Amino acid sequence: MIPCTDPVHDGPFSRYGRKVVTPPRAFPFLGILSAVFVAGGLDVEFKIAVLGGDGIGPEVTDQGVRALEAVGGAFGHSFDLSYGDIGGISIDNHGIPFTDEVRAMSGDNDAVLFGAVGG
Repeated sequence: MIPCTDPVHDGPFSRYGRKVVTPPRAFPFLGILSAVFVAGGLDVEFKIAVLGGDGIGPEVTDQGVRALEAVGGAFGHSFDLSYGDIGGISIDNHGIPFTDEVRAMSGDNDAVLFGAVGG
């Protein structure tokens, strides 16, 4: 067990007076994540479904995509984005708020960037 050196926990002790320890084998991915996000040395591709929805949703997801592109440029990541309709826009275009295609697309991706629905 390795003592936690997180400054939030005041060194190896939490604010509740208990020793905070991290078992090294439980978190082997932490070294990989720090290499990716700090050094940016690993090229990682993420598949993301972008569901803007309606109302302010498309504007929100547009800015979210811009943020992803900035992160990708800074850290060498790439994003395979697929777009779909959900909510009111899906009702207007397809007659139902959540199509089987969008359901399948959402399950096939690493994440979903969701805007808003309502009208």
